Amino acid sequence: MEGAEIADYEKQVRSSWVAEELKASRNFKSGFERGLWAGLVHGGITTLITKGREPWTFAHRKRDADSTLPKS
Repeated sequence: MEGAEIADYEKQVRSSWVAEELKASRNFKSGFERGLWAGLVHGGITTLITKGREPWTFAHRKRDADSTLPKS
């Protein structure tokens, strides 16, 4: 089915449990850029207390592709 478009996809994802989980975990890893202890404290607060409702989102400093190593 070449050229098919899923018009409702974004709307369905945003109204599902997937969007809830993604929002709740969006800042978890970024806290570790400042070190292990800062990351653990921030991750605990983000996961247990605010559950993704903090008013900020940390910017990612590099692309995911730049963090992966070659297969060899």
